[in-house]
Amino acid sequence: MRCNTQVTCEGSTFAEMAMGLEWSGKCNCKSDANLGGDCFRCTFKGGSLKSSEATKTCVRCKNAKYLNLAGVCGGENGCEGGTFATMPGNYGRRCQPAFTCFKNKNQQFTSALKQKGAALSCKCSPGTLKCAWGADGETALACKSSKFLFDGKCLDSCPSGTAPYGVSAYKRFCANKAFTCNNKKIVGGAAAIGVPQDSSVCKCQRSCASKTCTHAVDGPSDTWGVCQKK
Repeated sequence: MRCNTQVTCEGSTFAEMAMGLEWSGKCNCKSDANLGGDCFRCTFKGGSLKSSEATKTCVRCKNAKYLNLAGVCGGENGCEGGTFATMPGNYGRRCQPAFTCFKNKNQQFTSALKQKGAALSCKCSPGTLKCAWGADGETALACKSSKFLFDGKCLDSCPSGTAPYGVSAYKRFCANKAFTCNNKKIVGGAAAIGVPQDSSVCKCQRSCASKTCTHAVDGPSDTWGVCQKK
C-alpha cells in the first residue's frame, strides 16, 4: 500500500476517497490562516486526517475570495506586490502575475511564474473568448456567444455612436467610427477604429464581388456590411 505524504480536502470530503482512501469522518479547510471558512480546497500534511490536527495549506478559495501567495483567502487588497486579483465567479479566484487567458489556458504560464502564484488553468467572464488580467482587472480582447467587444468589455449590443460588426457568434465588435473592410482587412488598421488586434478580422458577404464593404455608425447588427461596387 502506498503512503501519501499529503491528501486533499475538497468541501467536506477527501478527494482520495475516490481512489480507495478509507475515512469515515468529514474534513474541512479551516485553519489559523483561513478561519472564516473561505477556503474550498486544501492539502492535509502531518500524518493525520483529523481536521484539528493536520497541517493545512489552502489551494482554492470560495465565496469570491482571492488566494494569495501565503495561502490566505481574502479581498483583492490582500494580493502581494507583483500579483493581481484575477478570475471571475465565486470559486477559484487567485492573486497572480498579469497574463492573457485564451481557451482556459494562461498564455504566459511558466514554472517560474507558478512560484509567484500563476496557474495554468484560467477563465474569462461569460461571453468572453480571450481576455487579459492585470492591474486594471479583466480586459476583454475578443468575444463569443454573439457578444460585441467595446472598451474592453463584451456587450449584448453596441452603444449609440458606434459601428457594429459581426454576423457569427465570435469576434464581434463595436468600432468607434464607420469603417471599410477590404479583402478581410480593416482599411486603416484595427487600432484606428478602437479594436484590439485579437478581434480585427473582418469579412464581407461571399456574394460581394469587390470584397469591399462598409459598416456605418449606428448601423444594424447581425447583418453584413454594404457591398461596394467594383
